[in-house]
Amino acid sequence: MNVKLSVGEVGVCWDNAVAESFFSTYKLHMFYHRKGFETKLQAKVETGQWIEAYYNRRRIHSTTNMIPAQAMKQFLHPPTLTHHPA
Repeated sequence: MNVKLSVGEVGVCWDNAVAESFFSTYKLHMFYHRKGFETKLQAKVETGQWIEAYYNRRRIHSTTNMIPAQAMKQFLHPPTLTHHPA
Protein backbone atom coordinates (compact mmCIF):
# COMPACT_ATOMS: atom_id res chain seq x y z
CA MET A 1 0.00 0.00 0.00
CA ASN A 2 3.06 2.29 -0.36
CA VAL A 3 3.30 3.04 3.38
CA LYS A 4 6.50 4.87 4.30
CA LEU A 5 8.34 3.88 7.46
CA SER A 6 9.41 6.36 10.12
CA VAL A 7 12.85 7.87 9.55
CA GLY A 8 13.69 8.06 13.27
CA GLU A 9 15.42 5.37 15.27
CA VAL A 10 13.32 2.77 17.04
CA GLY A 11 12.75 3.68 20.69
CA VAL A 12 13.80 7.34 20.35
CA CYS A 13 10.42 8.89 21.10
CA TRP A 14 11.70 12.37 21.91
CA ASP A 15 12.66 12.88 18.24
CA ASN A 16 9.01 13.68 17.64
CA ALA A 17 7.04 13.00 20.81
CA VAL A 18 3.76 14.49 19.59
CA ALA A 19 3.70 12.36 16.44
CA GLU A 20 4.79 9.26 18.34
CA SER A 21 2.00 9.79 20.88
CA PHE A 22 -0.61 10.33 18.14
CA PHE A 23 0.36 7.21 16.22
CA SER A 24 0.47 5.15 19.40
CA THR A 25 -3.10 6.22 20.20
CA TYR A 26 -4.16 5.68 16.57
CA LYS A 27 -2.76 2.15 16.48
CA LEU A 28 -4.19 1.22 19.88
CA HIS A 29 -7.69 2.62 19.44
CA MET A 30 -8.31 2.39 15.69
CA PHE A 31 -5.89 0.31 13.70
CA TYR A 32 -5.51 -2.80 15.90
CA HIS A 33 -9.30 -3.25 16.06
CA ARG A 34 -9.48 -3.92 12.30
CA LYS A 35 -8.15 -6.54 9.93
CA GLY A 36 -6.94 -3.93 7.47
CA PHE A 37 -8.37 -1.70 4.78
CA GLU A 38 -9.57 -2.65 1.34
CA THR A 39 -8.07 0.45 -0.32
CA LYS A 40 -5.95 3.51 0.44
CA LEU A 41 -9.08 5.63 0.07
CA GLN A 42 -10.89 3.59 2.73
CA ALA A 43 -7.89 3.98 5.06
CA LYS A 44 -7.85 7.76 4.51
CA VAL A 45 -11.60 8.19 4.99
CA GLU A 46 -11.83 6.03 8.10
CA THR A 47 -8.73 7.61 9.62
CA GLY A 48 -10.17 11.08 9.03
CA GLN A 49 -13.45 10.04 10.61
CA TRP A 50 -11.63 8.55 13.61
CA ILE A 51 -9.61 11.73 14.11
CA GLU A 52 -12.68 13.98 13.98
CA ALA A 53 -15.15 11.73 15.83
CA TYR A 54 -12.88 10.32 18.55
CA TYR A 55 -9.42 11.88 18.73
CA ASN A 56 -10.53 15.54 18.60
CA ARG A 57 -14.03 15.27 20.09
CA ARG A 58 -14.09 12.59 22.81
CA ARG A 59 -10.53 11.69 23.91
CA ILE A 60 -9.43 13.55 27.02
CA HIS A 61 -5.84 14.80 26.74
CA SER A 62 -3.73 13.68 29.68
CA THR A 63 -1.97 17.03 30.17
CA THR A 64 -4.85 19.50 29.76
CA ASN A 65 -7.60 17.19 31.05
CA MET A 66 -9.76 18.50 28.17
CA ILE A 67 -10.73 17.14 24.80
CA PRO A 68 -8.71 18.78 22.00
CA ALA A 69 -11.80 20.49 20.56
CA GLN A 70 -12.42 22.21 23.93
CA ALA A 71 -8.78 23.27 24.21
CA MET A 72 -8.86 24.74 20.69
CA LYS A 73 -12.10 26.61 21.39
CA GLN A 74 -10.63 28.02 24.62
CA PHE A 75 -7.46 29.01 22.77
CA LEU A 76 -9.35 30.77 19.96
CA HIS A 77 -11.86 32.43 22.29
CA PRO A 78 -10.18 33.08 25.65
CA PRO A 79 -12.32 34.51 28.43
CA THR A 80 -12.23 38.28 28.53
CA LEU A 81 -10.67 39.81 31.58
CA THR A 82 -12.50 42.68 33.18
CA HIS A 83 -10.51 45.47 34.72
CA HIS A 84 -11.82 46.88 37.96
CA PRO A 85 -10.46 50.34 38.76
CA ALA A 86 -8.92 50.68 42.21
